Amino acid sequence: VRILVGPVQKTMANSSARAPARLRVLTWNLWFSEFRMEQRALAALRHAQLVDAHIIAFQEVTPRCFEYLASDPWFNSTFTLSAKSPRDVSPYGCLLAVQSHLAAAFSCEPLPTRMERQLVRADLTLPDVKGHVQVATVHLESLSNRQTREQQLANIAGVLEGQPSILVGDFNFCSRREWSRRYRRDSDGVPSALLRWEKRGGSPPATTGLENDSLNTLLPDHIDLWLALRGAEHGFTFDTATNEMISQEGRYERMRYDRVLVSRQMEVHLRPAAIEIVGVDPLPAERGVASSAQSAATPVYVSDHFGLLATFIILGGQSESLSAGRPLSVGRPAARQPQPLGDDHGWTTVTRGSRSRRSGKDLPSSS
Repeated sequence: VRILVGPVQKTMANSSARAPARLRVLTWNLWFSEFRMEQRALAALRHAQLVDAHIIAFQEVTPRCFEYLASDPWFNSTFTLSAKSPRDVSPYGCLLAVQSHLAAAFSCEPLPTRMERQLVRADLTLPDVKGHVQVATVHLESLSNRQTREQQLANIAGVLEGQPSILVGDFNFCSRREWSRRYRRDSDGVPSALLRWEKRGGSPPATTGLENDSLNTLLPDHIDLWLALRGAEHGFTFDTATNEMISQEGRYERMRYDRVLVSRQMEVHLRPAAIEIVGVDPLPAERGVASSAQSAATPVYVSDHFGLLATFIILGGQSESLSAGRPLSVGRPAARQPQPLGDDHGWTTVTRGSRSRRSGKDLPSSS
């Protein structure tokens, strides 16, 4: 397996060093389960290829999953990877992949953890943008470990402080409610102030009493892009009601665990155009195989999580606000729907209530 560790010559149309008018960032927790791992890993890459992602952040990448990803010809010839070998993601970890013409330099920051979690960063140069920007991914501590997650976010804030940055990944807490086995309806566990906002619109409550408030406290300079562009849409990225691969009788878990955060220092470089949920449909042709966890009739999805695709317009150093003309406040919805991206990409956006997916035509090339 050949792993790219530095800038390479153009080998495919998608590796073009021409300045992209748009920067597309895909984040996805790939689920460490061995269940149909090769099929799921390669399907994640086909999603990334279809939307021509410039930066890909995967979480829960196991050594075996890494081998499947790194052996893919398109992935291997187009991207520089933050990991050089399967050992670098053992037992499972985060993987950043950046199109090679962006000349990323990678680093890993240790975090307080009992689950070997760390922050993976890429320092890169955007075309026509002065200076460097940071893109980082994290998988915050799982399960009932709120204090550890807050310590991790505090460390991340120290690393990214004052820098133009995008932070993506699986945060393991939701913006609507805390995790519980008792939920059976969409309104269960949601603070009344949030329910009123979802019904009436306007500005979201400044505080909710949820763990999600820690983002405003610990990362006050970062904007939650889903809230900024999609407002009160639920945006569930872990959803037992729609992901049949994880649906179990009596289980209810509909949560927005996965995030894209953008620092205010990025507003002179990028303007967000859209954020979409991807991977909401089962994989075509092949169905699941019988195992102790899944039956032969189980549809196969890329992961137990859905992915998030964020699209930014590169401003080329022009001083424009991230909110297209006015500053964004943390958690304030600038628009209920993402801005259209145009027909030049060869695909359209299909909206399904609080979910959306991409419908591809021809495979778009790098721009």
